[in-house]
Amino acid sequence: MGAALLAGILASAGLALLTSVLAFWGPHGHSYFLGGNSALQFPSELAPAFISAGWTTLALDSRSHPHPVVLGAAVWLIGAELLIAYWAVAILTGVDLGLALVLGGLFEVAAPILALTLPLRARARRTLVGPGWSLIAAIVLLIAIAVPTVGLQACGPALGLPEAPRQFRLCIPFSS
Repeated sequence: MGAALLAGILASAGLALLTSVLAFWGPHGHSYFLGGNSALQFPSELAPAFISAGWTTLALDSRSHPHPVVLGAAVWLIGAELLIAYWAVAILTGVDLGLALVLGGLFEVAAPILALTLPLRARARRTLVGPGWSLIAAIVLLIAIAVPTVGLQACGPALGLPEAPRQFRLCIPFSS
C-alpha cells in the first residue's frame, strides 16, 4: 500500500511539473493551444493513464503475475501515447480526432479489467498480500493521483491566459 501511495504522489508531482512546462512552452497550431491556463486540460487527460497503469499493476500483482510492474508501465505508455498522438494530430493538422481520445479512455478502463480476468500463462509467483489489500491500495492510488490533479485547477490564474506573455511558474496543487 505504501508503494501505491508513493507511486501516486510521484505521478501527481510529474503531472504538476508537466503542466508547468506546457503552460510555459505552449505548443500550438491551427486552433489548438496548450499554453497558459490551457495546459490544465493535459493532466486531467493524462491522469487516467497513470491510474490505469497502477490498477493494472495491482491487479496482476494480486494474481501473482511474475512481471506486474513491466506490464503496468506498458499500459501507461500506451495510454500516454494515445493522448500524445491525439494532441499531435490536433496541433499539427487542425483535425480533432476525438475518437482517439475516446479509444484511449476505453483502453484505460479495459486494461485493469483484462488484467483481472484473462488467464495467466506465465508461471505465477507466491504473493504475500490478499486481494483486499490490493483493493485498498487501488483506492489509495486513485486518491493520491486524482486529488492533486483536481487541485491543479487552482493554478489557472497563475499560469496566465494563453495569449498573454508567459514566464515559467511551477504549478503546485491547491496553490493560487
